[in-house]
Amino acid sequence: MYQQRWRSKRLLRGYHGDWIPERRFRRWFLPTHLPSFASLPAAKRGKKESGSALDTPVPPVLNLFLRDVERRLDVVVFRCCFAHSAYHSRSLVLHGKVSVNGQPITDPGKLLEEGDLISVEPESIPMLNKQIAKRVQQDRERLAPKAPEAEAKAAPEAAPEAETAPAESEAAPAEGEAAPAEGEAAPAEGEAAETAPAEAAPAAKKAQDTLPPGVLPFHLPPFAAPFLFIPPYLDVSFRTCSAIYMRHPTLTSHLARSRDQSDNSQPRAQRVFQSDIPTPYPAGGEMFGLAWEFYVRNAPRVRGDERRTKVEGRYGRSGFESARAWESDRRRVAIRRGWGRKRRISLPTSPLSRGPSPDGSLFLARAESHVLHIFDASDFRCIQTYRAPTPVLDVSWYLYPATADDEHVHWCFAVSGRDMPVRLVDARIGELKATYAMVNHIEEYVAPNALAFGHDCARLYGGVAEAVAVFQLAAPGANQHMALDLSAASASDAQGGQRGLVSALAPGWAPRAFDEENGGQPLEILAVGTFSGTIGLYVTDAHWLANAAVRRQAQWVAPPRHGAEESVAGEHVCLCGWRVAEGAGITQLAWHPMHRNILVVAMRRSSHLFVYDTSYLYGMADPFHFRRLPLTDPSLIARLDRRAKHTHQRLWFDIDAQGEYLVTGDDQGDVSIWAWDTILQGTAPGASVPPTVQFHAHAGARHWSAVHSSSESSDASSSDEEHGPVPNEAVTALWACKLH
Repeated sequence: MYQQRWRSKRLLRGYHGDWIPERRFRRWFLPTHLPSFASLPAAKRGKKESGSALDTPVPPVLNLFLRDVERRLDVVVFRCCFAHSAYHSRSLVLHGKVSVNGQPITDPGKLLEEGDLISVEPESIPMLNKQIAKRVQQDRERLAPKAPEAEAKAAPEAAPEAETAPAESEAAPAEGEAAPAEGEAAPAEGEAAETAPAEAAPAAKKAQDTLPPGVLPFHLPPFAAPFLFIPPYLDVSFRTCSAIYMRHPTLTSHLARSRDQSDNSQPRAQRVFQSDIPTPYPAGGEMFGLAWEFYVRNAPRVRGDERRTKVEGRYGRSGFESARAWESDRRRVAIRRGWGRKRRISLPTSPLSRGPSPDGSLFLARAESHVLHIFDASDFRCIQTYRAPTPVLDVSWYLYPATADDEHVHWCFAVSGRDMPVRLVDARIGELKATYAMVNHIEEYVAPNALAFGHDCARLYGGVAEAVAVFQLAAPGANQHMALDLSAASASDAQGGQRGLVSALAPGWAPRAFDEENGGQPLEILAVGTFSGTIGLYVTDAHWLANAAVRRQAQWVAPPRHGAEESVAGEHVCLCGWRVAEGAGITQLAWHPMHRNILVVAMRRSSHLFVYDTSYLYGMADPFHFRRLPLTDPSLIARLDRRAKHTHQRLWFDIDAQGEYLVTGDDQGDVSIWAWDTILQGTAPGASVPPTVQFHAHAGARHWSAVHSSSESSDASSSDEEHGPVPNEAVTALWACKLH
């Protein structure tokens, strides 16, 4: 029985909200009980009305456990035929193209209430497209029967009128109320042939005039027939691109009379139930019953009213709390535990990263509330605030100034957020410069978890699952990138491939021996780290990638997971690869600015920073297999002690521009500084090197450290608020350190 229940659940969830994670579905969209339909009065009436033999079947209420999925905003927009698919409607909601009761909503999981008005921006609907309308009109003219000579003579006379308003005249028959007129005329081809040609032009002109000013015509894409239905609980107006959510999905019933063929009895009146849940499976079948039993017996919903109240104030994706909801919950917990009755609870706006700009004039601090704060380094005044619509994954400074005016130099940074394109933003004025998007095969945005600009500042690297996207800054838009495939599918051996989510990127230079092969110019490489603990060094020079690239249409047989037109197999450009011996995933990679072979690696839940000399690793056998590298390997020249074994947080480090010092923090709030002369004088492979200077900077964990470029004796540090009985500080500080 468990196998049958699980299979039924899998099939139903594959059609109803397959993009919703199972845990989130059980917690937020699974009802605690099903509505009851009292069939006892109907049964009593059936006994009294014995002549009509009224039959009262069991209502199919089991499929109503999916009614909260149909109440989601993205599903309702798709049911209204405003989008090609539920994934596309989700994208419309995330980008603020959908409004509920006049307010833009960016939460696709918002549950609608009865009477809500949903409106969609007409410009964002691809079906309202002039190019599609033109193709549809050309197909109609090509497939239409040949007109008589009289109609052919009347056609040139109507041509000037059609040229005056081509967009509206081509699309008017398919919009709104004009569609039924077209549907009535389509099957009756004989009647249309008998109609005078002179009457067709005034009718088309009249249908065109019915469009209100400013309303675009409506055109459906090809192969849209399976989706051309609107549930009865929606009142859709295609003229205004809006709809009214009239009621929640439920069951409706009506009487249907039928005669039994076995005997000559009187007609039977049978009550027939219909469900408002659109599904390809029988509404009263066993599949819904088995799926509901699976959730009731094996995976019941766990949700409280307090958590639902907290989620009501959220913004962004479903499941992420806003600052107001978090503050309310923190106050409730503080009062309940007693330690916060006389103490103000601060908001989770602790800075995380990403340090100073390349010239040190600006500081960027990322907060837990999806906000980026830009500070002026001269007086540490917040000059700009950038609020991301979704959780921020990574931020990277552009290496060169974008523009310069009489007063300031404008620096830009790239920011990656979940389910959104990569954005290039002016840090001083907050202006959006360009966007770079990856759209996969199911029309979802793939957001990079790590960002890094190349040395030529003409390319942007973005790390995703088992791949690295290479964006050309001069070519913004969707799917204009090249993919460096790191998966096992790109390897000649099934054991190869760098698996896992790419979590760290570091552009560098290859050894000087490769300069001769590159015409005397330095060869650019990229260090790629993943959460699975592997590190790979790949050649990312523009000429090398162009020679190894394969077009997707001709030779690339792998599915377009990242939407790239060109792909490069990682095995062809991999110089070396290995797996670290400690930690739970790579969190940061950095090359020494003066020694192109020295690579510093930071791991999660590790007590050390690893310093590698990659000159020992070039030329290894099977570099794309990523074997474990022992601690006694000669390439591991030093291990820097750092207390971070008991935290899952990312603790960043930084190296000054002159390559003299390395600064980092730990989970106790201490700042540690090493001199590179001490690190490079290691006596044995993997030797532990204590810090040169160490001092206590903050009360909580120190997320990031950065060496200010304007002074050799300055160190910027940031701490996080610790969610516990004693709220700690959440500040960014600048320390003066005399190391000479």
